[in-house]
Amino acid sequence: MTRQRYYQEAWQKHLEVYQDFSGGLNTTSAQDTMNDRELLEALNVDLDERGSLKRRSGMVSHLPAPLGSGETQGYFRFYKTAYTFEEIIAKDGRLFKNGNQIPIEGLPGGFQTERFIEAVQYYDKMYFATGTKLVQYDGEVAKVVEPYKPQPLEALYVGTNALADNPNDFLSHRTGLTLQITGVTFSSRYGVMNEPFTLTAYHIKKAEDAVEYQFEYRYPFMEDGKYHLGQDWSADNTWTFTAEGEGDMQFRVNARTRGMTVAAAQYLVPTYRIKPAPDPDDIEPEYGGIHTCNRILVHWDRILLYGDTKNFNILYMSHLKNPNYFPMPNNLVFETTKNEPLTAVTRFRDYLVTFTDSSIQALFGKSPSDYRRVVLNTSVGCIAPKSVAVMDNYVVFLSAEGVYLLKSVGYVDDKANVSKVDVTVANLIPRDATACAIVDDDQYQIVFPERKERFRFYKGLGVWARDSSDSLDLHSLVIYDNSLYGQRESGQVVKFSDSVYTDLGEVYPMVVETKYFDFGQPYHRKKLKELQITANTPQEGSVALMKLFTDGSNNVTEVVEKIVKFEPTEKYDTFVAKVKIKGRSLRTKIRIEHTKDEPMQILGAAFVMKLKKP
Repeated sequence: MTRQRYYQEAWQKHLEVYQDFSGGLNTTSAQDTMNDRELLEALNVDLDERGSLKRRSGMVSHLPAPLGSGETQGYFRFYKTAYTFEEIIAKDGRLFKNGNQIPIEGLPGGFQTERFIEAVQYYDKMYFATGTKLVQYDGEVAKVVEPYKPQPLEALYVGTNALADNPNDFLSHRTGLTLQITGVTFSSRYGVMNEPFTLTAYHIKKAEDAVEYQFEYRYPFMEDGKYHLGQDWSADNTWTFTAEGEGDMQFRVNARTRGMTVAAAQYLVPTYRIKPAPDPDDIEPEYGGIHTCNRILVHWDRILLYGDTKNFNILYMSHLKNPNYFPMPNNLVFETTKNEPLTAVTRFRDYLVTFTDSSIQALFGKSPSDYRRVVLNTSVGCIAPKSVAVMDNYVVFLSAEGVYLLKSVGYVDDKANVSKVDVTVANLIPRDATACAIVDDDQYQIVFPERKERFRFYKGLGVWARDSSDSLDLHSLVIYDNSLYGQRESGQVVKFSDSVYTDLGEVYPMVVETKYFDFGQPYHRKKLKELQITANTPQEGSVALMKLFTDGSNNVTEVVEKIVKFEPTEKYDTFVAKVKIKGRSLRTKIRIEHTKDEPMQILGAAFVMKLKKP
């Protein structure tokens, strides 16, 4: 702001100039305490670091909505090469490509329709967490993921596959030319001292043969080092055993054809751990819950799933480089005092940040063997799953108290604090769980589809602006190839474009409203003579609606409303609209409304006035 020295001569005119409106939107402070750079309304405008106000750019249609009713559930791109891709829309429990439904082998009736879904590309395949089954797509066929069948010792030491309908049922008897023991399974991954557990052996044999089994055991730490007979030869391929001590045990299973006197096949279990008491970390989730997960991400070459409707605070992790194998022990339970579900998990730096409605935790490490969890906050969490976005060295999210950011304390990652960032617009921000957000163009942009509003936080300026139009009913936002896309409630995909100034043809209003200016003289009445508004417009004669509010005599607010026309000045591409004013006032404010399909940039405003003698 530029201010001249005030004169007391009645004939002397004064010029009050305002050229910096980079303070953004402020709807919570009293006007007496607001900065002159702040605005009472900044609707559908872009804020410039130099202080000017521009009409925001709009959006165009990118993909039409698939036919049929139902909720929109997501928009994804599957890259076949670095430069070729397919665009996929999820709606009403189905996947669409080029307007045609993609049939899903194993899900002929489609997937659930109540929740949104997520997808990630893992090398040459895309994986969809549909909330009904995990689905993979290779560019040709979409099908339910076939669970990987682990080897017997792999199942014992790594874990059974949570993707299987019955994780423990991965072996079966088979027929063959020679007798073989194909594997041994245990009723639990670890044994507990003085509690029974069961071994089950599986074989390959000729169809006409009958098989007998013998079970032996030993404790490697015992001095004799010999195998002891657990169950002598019988047709029963199961044996229940109770360990009397803790530590590692070994088991040996022999098999023979009935009528033979020596073993023809043998299987060795080199290590089986006996613990002194049940371990809470070994509790396995209810079978089948993983199939209801609708959230997915990739971290350190593993696929992570969450959103289980049965075990709502569990994070499932695949085996390294094997997205078809989710070992049961790899699941992590994020416990909270309120037993809340996981609302969001996001990658931040080289670790994960997990949210519930009222807490934040961090997960460090690259594998289940070295994972370390740290509680970062126990009072603030995230209520909108799609509102979480990483912005430089912060994680921004919508909480029950407004928009917050998570920031590290000092130079360590395992200590963090939260800070409220919507102080100036706190009375406008809804607490809507359907909100979606993204960081684009150095702004944290959060959309509330129910209200068809978008709020943009400028990270460089630390200020807000607000957008509104009938086309802002966006349920998801995503960036592909440096362009921002959104999916509307109908399923239609839109693209934000810098070259248009409408939303799908809708001319939205650009509205700018300043605070009440007192020109540094709050108790002196000023005699206003003229208002000048400077702008950049595409052509001479561009117009806008201007409203001037003044505190007139007897504290009555007077309003001057006029359509102003911008005329050229000596400066290139700069136009000025001048409005003659009559009357005396203590303070005054300006409201400008622009409703044309064209660019508009407000550079500043100037008041010509006289100061009344005291």
